[in-house]
Amino acid sequence: MSIFDTVLLVILSMTFVASLVCDVWRQIKSGKITPEAAQEIALSVISRVALALVTDAERAYGSGTGELKMSSCMERLLELLPASVVETVPKAFLQEHLEKALEIAKSKWLRNPRLLNKEE
Repeated sequence: MSIFDTVLLVILSMTFVASLVCDVWRQIKSGKITPEAAQEIALSVISRVALALVTDAERAYGSGTGELKMSSCMERLLELLPASVVETVPKAFLQEHLEKALEIAKSKWLRNPRLLNKEE
């Protein structure tokens, strides 16, 4: 994945997360969804973004660089999330979701190694 692709992914992810947060907030205020349902939506988004981040880090850094990859993923996740989320959600919680995403990603990579192919 080129630097351009990575920047584009980050911009698109930030736009998606921001629009989702605004939409969910409006729905909570209007009573269309409960805070619990909003929490489930947020967890789903975080999990999907985390899965993309760990796959991208594996492509970029390769095997044997676990701490570097996790640090990179956490840094990028914090950049993607709105400031209000970063301020209220404990980093340990986000780390836990990155680790869960890594376990899911590993099983996906075993079933389909092409997921890790670097696009030139």
